[in-house]
Amino acid sequence: MPTFSSALYTQQLHAQKGFGGRASGLNVTSQLMFLVSTYTTTGTEVANDLINVGLLPAGVVVVPDMCRVSTDGIGGTGATVATLGDALDDDRYSATAVAVVSAGSSLFTGVNAQLVAPVAVPEGGEIIRAKIGLSSGSITAARRLTFTIAYRSTV
Repeated sequence: MPTFSSALYTQQLHAQKGFGGRASGLNVTSQLMFLVSTYTTTGTEVANDLINVGLLPAGVVVVPDMCRVSTDGIGGTGATVATLGDALDDDRYSATAVAVVSAGSSLFTGVNAQLVAPVAVPEGGEIIRAKIGLSSGSITAARRLTFTIAYRSTV
C-alpha cells in the first residue's frame, strides 16, 4: 500500500534532514485568535437582515469550523443565522443555517472551499457579517446572539 505525503510534510522532512526549504512556521503552528461579539436583538429584524458582527484585519484567515454562535433564544419560527460572511461575500465562511430559536450554542459548518483552501480576509471584506433567517413570526427584542469568530494570522 503506497504512502503519500502532503507538501508541508515534505518541507518538514527536507528541513529535518538538512536540505533547507524549511516549512513556514504558520503552517505548523499559529496563534489562534477569537473575535467575540454580542448582538442584542431589537425585535424589528426580518429575514435577510444583516448583522455587522465585527471587524477583522485584511490578511487574517477565518477558521470557519471553529466559529460559533450562542444565544438565549431569539424566538420566531425558523429563526436562524442563515449565513456567515463578510462585506464582499455574505456566505464566504458558512452557507449552512444555524438555528437560534431556542437557547443554545452551535458551531457553524464551514464552506468546503474555505476549509480545503483557506483564503485570507480580502481588502474591503473586513466587516464580518451574519444574515438572519426567519420563516415567520417575529424575533423577540432584547435577546442576545454571541458570535465567536476564530481566526489566525498569516504573517
